[in-house]
Amino acid sequence: MMPITPAATKEAELTFGDGARALFGGVRYVMGSPSVWPLAIVPVLMCIATVTACTWAGYSFGADALLPHLPTGGVAGSVLKVLADVLLFVLCLIVGLVVGLSLAQPLSAPALDALAKRRARALGVSNFTESGPAASVFRSLRVVSLALLVGLPILLALSLITLLVPPAAALTLPAKFLVASWLATWDVFDYAFGLGALGVRERLAWLSRHGMAAFAFGLALAAVALIPGLGLFVLPMGVAGATELWAKTQARGP
Repeated sequence: MMPITPAATKEAELTFGDGARALFGGVRYVMGSPSVWPLAIVPVLMCIATVTACTWAGYSFGADALLPHLPTGGVAGSVLKVLADVLLFVLCLIVGLVVGLSLAQPLSAPALDALAKRRARALGVSNFTESGPAASVFRSLRVVSLALLVGLPILLALSLITLLVPPAAALTLPAKFLVASWLATWDVFDYAFGLGALGVRERLAWLSRHGMAAFAFGLALAAVALIPGLGLFVLPMGVAGATELWAKTQARGP
């Protein structure tokens, strides 16, 4: 099936209001569609599985490599062993959380792709490309890596400015929020753009043409993601909302 390109049809003009409403449209769709709940919960389950596996593997390896070499005997030896055991577990848990939160989205790409397809079909768009699970995962990894490669240095630079010049926080904190909103938009739209097999240039062009809608969508997504623990729960809703925006610019199927 041929990929959809902007030239294939005259795109509808998306507004700031469209972008602001899209995330909440995604929330309504996911919450009101029990059939997609198994897909929507995958990022959370993937994060739990990855954190558990990384923590267990790191702790098992570290315990075998470190604990036998600690001095034993007496109260001091027992206390040292307990402290080392606790510190090792905490360190492995922190590393596991970093790895799990970083990989949960890419590893969930097949489920999020399937959710985006269901949302697109529900909106009358059926002319999209198909990709296998492995292709979905690698595509998502590339998108996330590109976002981190571009966004992380900017966020670190803004943090450094805040540290060196505290009064600049009045400017750097809003700037960091805007950068985070752009990164969230770039990541979440990956699944909608994947339906149309859009490359990096086409994706940037689409986001540029519909800049106000993308800006509003990113602000809403970043604001909700500020609530601790909601990020992975909101991710599938963001995917549904992004697909809704993308679908408005595509030709409808029969």
